[in-house]
Amino acid sequence: MNKNIAEILEGNLTKTILKVSLPLVVAFLLQTSFNIIDGIFVGRIGAEALAAVSLAFPMIFLMISLAAGLGVGATSLIARSIGAKDYKKANNAAEHSLLLFFILGLFFTVFGLMFGKHLFKLIGATGTVLQLTIDYTNIIFAGSIFLFLVFIANNILRGEGNMKIPMFVMGGSAILNVILDPIFIFVLGWGVKGAAIATVVSRAVACIAVFVYLLTDRATIKISMRYFKYQYSIIKEIFRIGILSSVSQVLTSISMFILTAIVAKFGTEAIAAYGIAFRLEGIAFMPLIGLTAAVMTIVGQNVGAKNLSRSRRTTFNASVMGIVYSLLVGICFFIFAVPLAKLFNNNHQVVYQASLYLVINAITYMFIAIILVINGSFLGAGMALPPLSMNILRSVIIVIPLAIFLSKMYGLMGVWIAIAIASVITSAISVVWYRLTAFKKK
Repeated sequence: MNKNIAEILEGNLTKTILKVSLPLVVAFLLQTSFNIIDGIFVGRIGAEALAAVSLAFPMIFLMISLAAGLGVGATSLIARSIGAKDYKKANNAAEHSLLLFFILGLFFTVFGLMFGKHLFKLIGATGTVLQLTIDYTNIIFAGSIFLFLVFIANNILRGEGNMKIPMFVMGGSAILNVILDPIFIFVLGWGVKGAAIATVVSRAVACIAVFVYLLTDRATIKISMRYFKYQYSIIKEIFRIGILSSVSQVLTSISMFILTAIVAKFGTEAIAAYGIAFRLEGIAFMPLIGLTAAVMTIVGQNVGAKNLSRSRRTTFNASVMGIVYSLLVGICFFIFAVPLAKLFNNNHQVVYQASLYLVINAITYMFIAIILVINGSFLGAGMALPPLSMNILRSVIIVIPLAIFLSKMYGLMGVWIAIAIASVITSAISVVWYRLTAFKKK
């Protein structure tokens, strides 16, 4: 039995969670730092450039959402197949996933280049900001294939319990992007286009690197497209979890579109402030997403091995870790909100609104940690409905109506308050749902 798999199924649980999650936490922190530094460089161009990239993010997040959602379906199936010692099924799942993600990458290239401009007009982009947004996203859309392929390749490796290679790939990609950003943006004078080109080049290099490893004998999963034979049952199982998870992610993206449209009514500075706050929150959320990905793999393999008690203990231990981490980050954001916002832009109104967002929402990060870990546990067990339901509750039912209502009463601060309230309520309901379910039907 592979050493990673043996530890996941039988090793000390706390040590296993840390060992599996830490490489992902490092990778996501590096990836988040690249997003922040990217924002800092773009912010130096001006508030309009920062607003353009902020407006582009919901569309980019939509692509990431689909990739992450279907990737969850692949990871869950691969992990459960390995736990059940059905390696042939795990290999088939990986091969079908690669083909599926290749098609998705091509689709978004065509869709984005054809309809991107109309979408950004819908959410309030006009004039110079609209043109800068199009300049940025056309390049991102052209390189969509790299985003999707590197996503699924990393998910395949996570399904088998290999977290180190994704760490090196994501970390290396982030470092390369940081190096290329100032060269393309300032030295060559390409502005926001340079930021987009740096992102696409970094993803392309990462894609090549992870596939070089995946096609070697060192990987537990064996990819052999030469002998690929389409099986509807594999696609069905990936979609059974992946589609619901993708819908969940897409709803988050749609919610971001709507929230961005609400924020846009308060001006360019408000959009820039929202973009800054969202990037900074990546520091709090990305390591938690790393922890969640680890939980999904550990729970998935243990559910496949029919060890439900260990799966439940994994969820509890990981929740405690997530709460402790998010509390520390929340305190830092609360105390240093203003200087953190000033890293991106010196406009007084932008800094004020971004720091106000952080102060209001910092205390809710522990609740978001609980939501993420519980959702990861459900997904690892092959149960996609609870996470989808929680996301509908948070992103649609609570936050949008509340943001509209509170923004009329308290202005932009009302939107920030609505986001905080939605996180607290959803966390409480997710805990109750998990305790009532806890894989008993599984």
